[in-house]
Amino acid sequence: MRFFGSASVLEGTGKVRKMKKNHGIDTTTVGGRIKYWRWYAGINQEELAEKMFTSKQMISAYETNKVDVKASVLIEIADVLGIEVGWLFADQFDKKVNENGKYDTEELLTMYDLLPKEMQKVAIEQMKSLLSYCERTAVR
Repeated sequence: MRFFGSASVLEGTGKVRKMKKNHGIDTTTVGGRIKYWRWYAGINQEELAEKMFTSKQMISAYETNKVDVKASVLIEIADVLGIEVGWLFADQFDKKVNENGKYDTEELLTMYDLLPKEMQKVAIEQMKSLLSYCERTAVR
């Protein structure tokens, strides 16, 4: 799956799935956010369990908050779902993308501030490189 702003393309299908308001899934808990992003990725509990080498019952327990999810498991879930682990946490999940599918400047700064110092330098260099490319190719 590839994410494009507020839409995604399910790889191999060409189908585009628009992101709507939580689809009736309670996203106020870690388990609810796991369920939401699993739904968004277009896979069921059994498929997620297979990819994580665990049981469907364990995925269900995570999603219903019957067990605490270890940080290492959250990282694995995020990796399988193709998202950043931060999206499983409330403060990151609630970030909004504007109507054009672009992050607001304030949100970009917030994300920048969340990066470790050495990664902030990398982010700035990447942004400079991207701007330079856009100027050379007249992309704006």
